[in-house]
Amino acid sequence: MSARGRDLGDCSQGDVPYAAAALSLVLHSANPHLPTFRSDVRYFECQGKGWFGGGADLTPYYLHDGDIVAFHALYRGLCDAFDEKKALFPKYKKWCDSYFFLPGRQEHRGTGGIFFDDLEALEGGGEKAGDEAGEEGVKRARMFTEAVARSFMPSYLPLLYDRGVKFGLAGGRFESVMVSAPPMAAWKYNHTPEEGSEEARLLAILKTPRDWV
Repeated sequence: MSARGRDLGDCSQGDVPYAAAALSLVLHSANPHLPTFRSDVRYFECQGKGWFGGGADLTPYYLHDGDIVAFHALYRGLCDAFDEKKALFPKYKKWCDSYFFLPGRQEHRGTGGIFFDDLEALEGGGEKAGDEAGEEGVKRARMFTEAVARSFMPSYLPLLYDRGVKFGLAGGRFESVMVSAPPMAAWKYNHTPEEGSEEARLLAILKTPRDWV
């Protein structure tokens, strides 16, 4: 946390106790017309300070625009409910697009969603430092993170009804990291989709993110 500019006080005396909790979810459908859904929420506390993080995003294989629009609309509504200036969703949507960019392929992982990290507090006008916002602001940040967690099923189940990697590889359990990949993932060398195909349309979106709502 200190490497990201967070003040943890005097850590020169050795190990510093901390607490952390996280929930991560990855759903892969056997139906190629249903996108992969990834989401998580997390909380980290150290030296009397705490930070929330999380997000949700889609990786489609065949692009159904209405599904993506509905997904983004749900998270825009969720963010707007906690921010009277309506600045959270554009910020978290852009953060998601940039965070899940794959430099080696010059593509984004999917059609995006939201991503946030190091969130201390929220007021009606948006993000605040915990010291500035006080207890109520920290409570609103927790409520926002809980709302993101509760949105997992409402954001994805409608798609079920409608349709009938730099990060993480440096350490940890390989099996846990790769659970976010499709069960039968494969890559064709120098593959170029047929012009005008649905695959080509999706690839264009992955290279240049779109504002869906």
